[in-house]
Amino acid sequence: MYNVISDKKELDLFLKENFNKALSSRRLYFNFLFEPYQTRGFWNSDIWSGNASGVLIRMKESFFILTARHCLNLSDLKQNESPIWVDVHSNPIRGNSIHQYLYCGGIWKVWTIINNQKFKNCLVDGQDIVLIEMFKPHPNYFPDSYIEINKSDDITVKEDLNEGDLLIVTGFPAHLNQYYWDDKVPDGFTHRTDIQREWLLGNYVQDDECGHIKLIGKNEKFQLKGFSGGLVLKLDSDINQQKIVGLITSGNKEVIRFIPIWLVINELLNFESAPFNKLDPKFNRTMEEVINQDHNGSFADFLLFQAEFLKESKFSQNEYKRLKSIIEKNRGDQE
Repeated sequence: MYNVISDKKELDLFLKENFNKALSSRRLYFNFLFEPYQTRGFWNSDIWSGNASGVLIRMKESFFILTARHCLNLSDLKQNESPIWVDVHSNPIRGNSIHQYLYCGGIWKVWTIINNQKFKNCLVDGQDIVLIEMFKPHPNYFPDSYIEINKSDDITVKEDLNEGDLLIVTGFPAHLNQYYWDDKVPDGFTHRTDIQREWLLGNYVQDDECGHIKLIGKNEKFQLKGFSGGLVLKLDSDINQQKIVGLITSGNKEVIRFIPIWLVINELLNFESAPFNKLDPKFNRTMEEVINQDHNGSFADFLLFQAEFLKESKFSQNEYKRLKSIIEKNRGDQE
């Protein structure tokens, strides 16, 4: 089926129409402040900067960005309450709504629970990986493309790959995603940026435990900067078999190296056993805190609004039932 594709534009259209999971790659925007929010007294985004890629995944009904840990070196994570944003949709929305972005709440340091000995025969650092948990999206701006991972069967395992298999690598290289501060910036804005996803095809080479991708073609214009954290996906003709293969960490114009997800899947599924760094103080409020702060401690008031809470996906049915049982038990103990 591939001989009908004659140029890159046609390839872009073909991949977007037939391999929607490849659209799960996202560009990371790093927000900077001229002064810390503690000094200013309120949150603000003065400058967007840096170039990096990530993969939008969903686990346990929450959204995360999976990316290379070295990408976080581009940002001072302490000087801003929400230092990392990504687009909700795979193709960025043209608009000014704050809901068109997902905001980071905190970082799970999954690299600390990964045994790098599993990578001793690989030319990649298996601990160059991080999981960024995002705030829940607005119900009217739900992500249109992401990778669901809830069990080990949701990923491509090593046995699923054969020498020479076609793989897609996709991310947002810096040379296609530049920032501009010139007179072409729209009125009311200080700067603008291009947003362009890049696709590359390559063959899987099984030379060690991880393997690598030998890119097809010369790729003379390709620059790796900004591509780290991008997605590796098997080019399978069955749309239902599209599963994540790996996370891009390094490479050049001929070779892409990646962390195979099959070597870190157990750590990802058990991310809650890793240390957590909360970036936004409002992130992950418990339901008890929500009732105390938003409903003045009134469970009856909370019940009146439960439909809206569930509608906006703030709490799952299981979370709500858990909270109700806790409060009812406390009431029983007090009587």
